Amino acid sequence: MEINIDLSLAMRADHEVRIGFGDLNARREALGLMSYYDALRYIPVSYSRETGKQGRFVIGVAPIDYSVFAMINDPMAPPEIRSSTLQRLLALKRISSSIRAEWKSGHVGLLGSQTCLVTSDKRILLRKRGANVLFARDRWDVSVSGFCGRDDVLGNGTQLDFSRTIEHETTREIGHVRGDPRRIQPVGLTRNLRTGAIDILAYWQIESTSMKLARLLTMRPGSMNRVFDTEIKAIERYVWDSKNLIVNLGRSDISYAWTKCGVQAKDFEPQSLLCIDLTLERLMDQKKPSFLDAWEGI
Repeated sequence: MEINIDLSLAMRADHEVRIGFGDLNARREALGLMSYYDALRYIPVSYSRETGKQGRFVIGVAPIDYSVFAMINDPMAPPEIRSSTLQRLLALKRISSSIRAEWKSGHVGLLGSQTCLVTSDKRILLRKRGANVLFARDRWDVSVSGFCGRDDVLGNGTQLDFSRTIEHETTREIGHVRGDPRRIQPVGLTRNLRTGAIDILAYWQIESTSMKLARLLTMRPGSMNRVFDTEIKAIERYVWDSKNLIVNLGRSDISYAWTKCGVQAKDFEPQSLLCIDLTLERLMDQKKPSFLDAWEGI
């Protein structure tokens, strides 16, 4: 997978956005929500796949300040600033027609990743997002999901390394796990038509056991096949209110745990289910029944 950065298309916060961003954060704090921080992120502007069954995905991205992204996507942002910021985005050149069409319909998404952490004893962590995230609030998710950022840029400054994103997000959202980032394996690329987000789907076989992984989140015993709170605060404050579920890596085991805990396929975003499906297919040779098919059949 190749991710190329076009620096000439950078969307940086102007004075209007900075004022609006401060107003938006004040509104969030008044509601008891955490304020956003203005980190550099990357927005997809093109994508393609090289010919052949094993052809690489090639993604073009542009730098964007999170304040700009929040102005466009958060419904609490001042409407006039939302409109003018979206027009700035639409004025960019060299954008693929399909992505521009989604922007026009209000679906503006960042480049991110969805990752299943697979422990040494063949279990995976699933997490339920809390109220402080911008998208998919109170929805179930894979182990780690996050956006590509400045720390994931390669030395020449014109390419992103998605494995760095996954390694950094794991540390920020969970803590230090034992694992070789060279074992991070991409399994697909997905595009959410409701949000415009493009996510790299992957799994990471780590050396930590499920017990060691659970101890990064809670000190309470008995974390298998039950939903438990995040009691140990990681660096990333937006996951402090996440719920957690550790299950065996197998379709029947996952289904059993979901039934026991009152979790259903409809409680996930489709890209998360696809990531789980593809991880099971690659590591366990289990293709059916598909969790994504269950979601689409609802």
